[in-house]
Amino acid sequence: MTTRAADTTYWFDQLPSYYEPETRGLERAIASNCHTLRHYIPAYRESLAFRRQPNSDKLRRALSYAGRRLPGASDAAISALHAPRNIDRIASLLVSWLGMFATPLAWVTEIRSEDGATLASGVPAVKAMYEIVGFGNDVVDARSDRDLEFAAQRLLRAAAVLTSDDVIAVLLREASVVVRRPTRGSSAASA
Repeated sequence: MTTRAADTTYWFDQLPSYYEPETRGLERAIASNCHTLRHYIPAYRESLAFRRQPNSDKLRRALSYAGRRLPGASDAAISALHAPRNIDRIASLLVSWLGMFATPLAWVTEIRSEDGATLASGVPAVKAMYEIVGFGNDVVDARSDRDLEFAAQRLLRAAAVLTSDDVIAVLLREASVVVRRPTRGSSAASA
């Protein structure tokens, strides 16, 4: 059964932020209309508006920050980051790694290009995926534009392991991430 891109974007937007309790506290502070907080309410509203925007909108903004900074990335690859259909593909990738049934990063063995060439294997592949998944997690948890800029730095760290074009290929699912599940009874499974 295939999942439409709109469905995965919906699920990406539903991923909970680590700061959700704090955001609910802001909502309660605004709703209380407390006299001592009246001076801070405009700032609280601005912060709340940013936090409550869909994760896919935050993703778009973080990708634009990263696209400007990725060293050596081709113009075609950078423009592909901003295409609306590709935002859905990137959200789909991030949902598969961040969702409830996500694959552990320790199971990553290598990253291969479309033609089957190995881009990274072993620890570098795990490190690259750690940074890419961390990018998605930081986008979901972002509380301000500054947090999105920090999230974009994760893609730069992944580009230090792979090339910038390879990071974009992984995000767009043009490169495959090879995962090996540990067998039962092995030392890796018990650790």
